[in-house]
Amino acid sequence: MGLSNAMKLVLLLTLFTIATTLAIQIASESGPDSDVGIPSKNISSPGGERSLLQRLLKEKHHRKGRRHRGRKLRPRRHGGQRPRLTAEEPVGKAAAVVAQDGSGNFPNIMAALDASLKRGGDGRFVIHIKSGVYSEHVVVTEAMKNVMFTGDGMGKTIITGSLSIGGGRGTSKSATVIIKGDGFVARDITFRNTAGPEKQQAPAITSSAPHLAFFRCGFEGYQDTIVAMRGQQFFKECDIYGTVDFVCGDAAAIFQDCNLRLRRSPGRTITIAASSRNSANSPTGFVFQNCRVTAEPELSQVIGTHKIYLGRPWQSFARTIYIQNDFDVPIQAQGWMPWEKRPDGADANTVYYREYRNRGIGSSTGGRVKWPGYRVMDSNEASQFTVANLIQGHTWLPSTGVPFNAALFTIATALAIEFASPADSNDATPSRNVSSPEGERSLLQQMLRGRRRRGRRPRGLAGMRRAGRRRGRRAPVVVAQDGSGNFPTIKAALDASLRRKGVGRFVIHIKAGVYREVIVVDERMKNIRFTGDGIGRTIITGSNHKASRRGFLVRGDGFVARDLTFQNTNRLKQAPAITIDAPRSAFYRVGFDGYQDTIFLQSGQQFFKECDVYGTVDFICGDGNSIFQNSNIFARKSFTGNEITITASRRGVTNLSTGLVFQNCRVTATPDLREAFWRMKIYLGRPWGDHARTIFMNCDFDLPIHPEGWLAWQGSSPVLLTNPPVDYREFGNRGIGSSTRGRVRWAGYRVMTDRNEANQFTVANFIQGQMWLPRTGVPFFLGL
Repeated sequence: MGLSNAMKLVLLLTLFTIATTLAIQIASESGPDSDVGIPSKNISSPGGERSLLQRLLKEKHHRKGRRHRGRKLRPRRHGGQRPRLTAEEPVGKAAAVVAQDGSGNFPNIMAALDASLKRGGDGRFVIHIKSGVYSEHVVVTEAMKNVMFTGDGMGKTIITGSLSIGGGRGTSKSATVIIKGDGFVARDITFRNTAGPEKQQAPAITSSAPHLAFFRCGFEGYQDTIVAMRGQQFFKECDIYGTVDFVCGDAAAIFQDCNLRLRRSPGRTITIAASSRNSANSPTGFVFQNCRVTAEPELSQVIGTHKIYLGRPWQSFARTIYIQNDFDVPIQAQGWMPWEKRPDGADANTVYYREYRNRGIGSSTGGRVKWPGYRVMDSNEASQFTVANLIQGHTWLPSTGVPFNAALFTIATALAIEFASPADSNDATPSRNVSSPEGERSLLQQMLRGRRRRGRRPRGLAGMRRAGRRRGRRAPVVVAQDGSGNFPTIKAALDASLRRKGVGRFVIHIKAGVYREVIVVDERMKNIRFTGDGIGRTIITGSNHKASRRGFLVRGDGFVARDLTFQNTNRLKQAPAITIDAPRSAFYRVGFDGYQDTIFLQSGQQFFKECDVYGTVDFICGDGNSIFQNSNIFARKSFTGNEITITASRRGVTNLSTGLVFQNCRVTATPDLREAFWRMKIYLGRPWGDHARTIFMNCDFDLPIHPEGWLAWQGSSPVLLTNPPVDYREFGNRGIGSSTRGRVRWAGYRVMTDRNEANQFTVANFIQGQMWLPRTGVPFFLGL
C-alpha cells in the first residue's frame, strides 16, 4: 500500500529532525568540553528512559551515557521558553578549584587563570569557583582560550568590584571582569560592580572575545552593566540589572530567556540598550528573545516618576531587536530615545530598531517613534535575528554546553506538539496511530520527554496543518456568529456531540467573537475539545453570581480547551468564569477573567498550561487536584475591600489527595492594582476548608505579597484563626514577594528545601498526568 502525502511529509520531517539532532550531537562531540576527556552526550530523560534516537546515538559513539543534570527554569508566561535543539551538556571535571576556605587548588581566580596557561593545548579548562564573594579585578587575556567558569549559583558565587569611569578609568578598563579569550563560558555565577549609579559607567563585565557564552549568570550594575564590545555572544537565562545603557557595545549578542531587571535611576530615565554599531553593513546588534523586562522593588515603588525606554543609539547605525518578550513595566509610548548629544532625529534614518510579538503592559507599539529606521517586523524578518542566523550559534554553541534555541521555533517542537493529540477528529473511534491513552509517545516525543517548556506554543504553529491527519477525518464542528460555521451557538454544537457514535474526541472550533451563553458540558458530553482563535479573541462570557449560575460548567470527562477566554464580568459577588466538576480536564493557553471565585474547582483532576487567570478574592478555589504550570496569575484591584487572596482550597480532611499546585508560574498585578499597591494586602491564600492544601513551587512573585503570606479564614474558631491545620508550602520561589522570613508560624506551613518533598506535587506524582495528559494534546513536564 502506498503512503499518503501527509505520511510522507511526517516521515520526511522526522528524518530531517533526526539528522539535525545527530549533527548537533556530533558537533558537540568534536568540541573540547573538558580537561579529562570527552563528556557523555546522553540526552536521556529525568526518569532515565531512552528513546530509539538516544540508543542510536549511544551505539554510534560507543560511549557510556550519563544522565544530564536537571535545572531550574524561569516562568515564561506567553512566549516563554521554546524546546531547544540541544540538551544541557554536563560540565567536565574541574581542572582548578578556587575556594576562599582553602579547600580548593587556588585561593583566588587570577591564580587559577594563570594556571590555564600552563596546560597543554587549547582544550576546555574548567575552573570551579566555590561559593563566596571574590573581590578581584579579573582579566581573561587573549592567550586564555576555552576557559570555563562554573560557580555554585547566582548570588552564591560572586565576583565583585567597584571600579568606574567616575574613579578615573575608562569604561572598558573599569569592568570587574574583562574577557578577551576566545571560547569563554561562564555559568552559575554573579558578576557585580558596586560603584553605584552616581559613578556613571561601571561595568560588571567587558567582553570582546570572538565567541563567548553565559548560562544562568547574574550581572549586577547600574550604567553600562554589560559592555559587549565585539564578537559573537550568547546569554541564556541570565539576570541583568541596570539603569542606563546597561547592555551596550558593538557585539553581535543574543539574550535568550533572560530577566532584564530595571533599577531606580537618579536621573529618572532608564534606557536598556545602547548599541554602538557604526556601519550599515556591520553584522552586529543586540537581540532580546523571549526575555522579561521587569522592575526591581525600589523602582516599582516610584515607577510612575520614571521614563523607561527600550534603547537609544550610542552610534548612528545602532541595531536592537526585541522578539517575543514580556514587558512587565510601562515602557514610554515612543519606545526609543534619541542620543542627546546629537540633534533630535539625526539617527532616525540610520538606526535599525525592531519589535516582534512582544507582550505585557509596555508592549503596545501604537505610539512608537515615527523614525524610518523603526518598525514592527514580520516573522520572515524576525528569523534573520535568531541564534542560527545572527551569531551562527549552531556552529559553536554545542561545544559550550549551553542550551539554546536556534530559531523562533523548531521542527522537532512542531512535530512533538502535533503528534501529542492522536484523537483530534470527530471520528467515532479515536486514532491510536501515534500514542496510546496510557502515555506511549512517538520517537520525537520521547526525545523531548522531560524537557521543560516555558510559555506559549510558538505562534507560527497556530495555523500549521496537522501532519499525518488520516484520510476521511471530518473537519471539526465550527461555531461562528457570522454564519460561516456549522452552528451559530456553542450550545447547539455541544448538543450535536450527543449524536455522534462512540466517545472519541469531538472538536468544536469557536471562531473569534463574544459568546454570551450559559453553557453546561454535562456528564454525557465526554472528550469534548474547544478550540478558539486566541485568548481575548474567542470569549465566552456572562455576569452571573453564585445565587443563579456557576459560570461555564464542565462535568463531562476528558474536557479540553485551548486558545480562548472564559469570562465573568460581575465584580461584586462570587461569580465564577468556570466551574469544573469533571474527572479530568485540561486547559492550554486559556484566559480566565473574573473577580471573586474566577475558577471554581469542585472535584477531579485538572491541568492548566500557559493560562492567564485574573481575580481579586479566592479567585482559584475549590477541592480539585489541580496543577497550574507556566501560567500567569493576575491579581487585580478589589472593589470590595483592601485584601486580595489568590487561592482558597476547600480540602476538608487530611487524607484527601486534593490541593492546588502552582509550578513555574508568575504571580503579578494588573495595572490598576499596581497603582493601589500601597493600600492593598495581598495573600497567597486562605483556608476555605480546615485542611486546605496549596503549594507554590519555582514561581515568580512580581508583586509585594504580605509578609505573613497566608490569611486565616475569618469567622473561624479561635484555634483555626491562630493555627489552622492546613498544608501550605513554598519551594524555590523568586521575586519581590518571595521572602519567607515573615511568614505565618502555623504548624501546617513550611518552606520546602528538599527536592524529594517538592517532587510529590509534580504532574507525575500529584495528578498522574503521564497516564492521561498525552491524549489531550496539551504540553506538560512531569517533574520539577
